[in-house]
Amino acid sequence: MRAEGQAGWFLDQIEETEYRDHSLFHLALTRGPRCQEMLNLKWRDLSLEGSGEVAIHGTKTPRSQRTISLGKENVAQLRKWRKAQQLKREKAGNKWVQSDYVFTEVFSAK
Repeated sequence: MRAEGQAGWFLDQIEETEYRDHSLFHLALTRGPRCQEMLNLKWRDLSLEGSGEVAIHGTKTPRSQRTISLGKENVAQLRKWRKAQQLKREKAGNKWVQSDYVFTEVFSAK
């Protein structure tokens, strides 16, 4: 099986997981940001209009800072996750720790 086929198969297998997980792996497999870059993403770094883009900051060298095009499928996945995250925030109430991180734990801790 070719790498593209394996990635597609994997994404199909996790389709029913939490939106956070699916959007995280979809972004990783289709756009290739480094692991730490993804974990440090903040919502303010993302543009979810049209095909979308993400600004990568806080890298080791200035040359590593860049903008990545997201593509429509990643935009759709991230919108689903943002909506689910907002519902989790409402449900958690005072337990929610406010952060702007895209990929968070249950109560928004990084």
